[in-house]
Amino acid sequence: MLLDLLLKALPYVFLLELTLFPVRFPELTLDRVFSTGHSLPANAREEDIVTLMVTGDILPGRSVHLHFVNHKDPKFAFTEVAPQLREADVTLVNLEGPLVTDCPVIRSGVTFCGDPRLAEGLEFAGVDIVNIANNHILNFGYEGREETIRVLREKGFGISGNERIAYRRVGNIKFAFLGFDTVFSFLDRSYLSRLLKEAKRNADVVIIQFHWGQEYIYTPKPAGDDPVDLAHFAVDKGADLVIGNHPHWFQGMEFYKDVLIVYSHGNFVFDQMWSKETQEGVVGKYTFYKGELVDIEFLPVKIDAPFKPRFLNGAEGQNIMRKLRQSSEHIGL
Repeated sequence: MLLDLLLKALPYVFLLELTLFPVRFPELTLDRVFSTGHSLPANAREEDIVTLMVTGDILPGRSVHLHFVNHKDPKFAFTEVAPQLREADVTLVNLEGPLVTDCPVIRSGVTFCGDPRLAEGLEFAGVDIVNIANNHILNFGYEGREETIRVLREKGFGISGNERIAYRRVGNIKFAFLGFDTVFSFLDRSYLSRLLKEAKRNADVVIIQFHWGQEYIYTPKPAGDDPVDLAHFAVDKGADLVIGNHPHWFQGMEFYKDVLIVYSHGNFVFDQMWSKETQEGVVGKYTFYKGELVDIEFLPVKIDAPFKPRFLNGAEGQNIMRKLRQSSEHIGL
């Protein structure tokens, strides 16, 4: 079939730098990585089309929290990207740590928290769904997680994570969002199957976000559960789009049984300014028509001081896309 031929031809497409599917974005022209095998009909109705944007990891703590404490501006990290994120019908993020009252300033280490007022920044950026299934959400205990849930609910965000399924209807399409943390742990497959079945019963499109894999590499590798095996299992059980995060570097993607798997978007708002790789990432823009994924765009970003992502143009963006394609070539080998 066409999809199989596209996948087999990927290495040659990368080498030829084809521009048959340019990403449409202000002042940005990049090669499309591949086609979904579906297309948007010319007579498609607006209520049947939904765009979803998914970012890399968002850190509320450590130096990001310190900057907020010093400047009292919860929107500071999103000023360069908010206009584009707000254009999406739905924006999904992973919040890498709890929001707790009287969060202390922690300048180093891997214990994270942020001020509850940072939720105003997420609201400013047009975020709709917040995934809290990650290896830092319990850094301030169950009390910290419950306060985070309360703060997010008060702002009207949908919350996904572990047993929580966030539902969102846009036009004629109802979405279900699930999230799971598998860093240094293994996910119960029967538990995952049960939640996916529940989500499929109540929604048209099921999107699952995993926190997984080894850090600081371009190709998904296990650190606990195996990302590739887990992603394939989720697709077998009904997921319509699989999203990964946690490695702090962006990673490639693949189609498995016609379902897109993106292994990592990298960092989005983070204080890891000590390497180029941890400052780079992508925002995925996924367009659905009547429950089918019909269009994919990857928008390269770079984090500038103080911890603010911006969309890239020109050579910097092309370089990220090239590395994204190279990573995709190696997945499954």
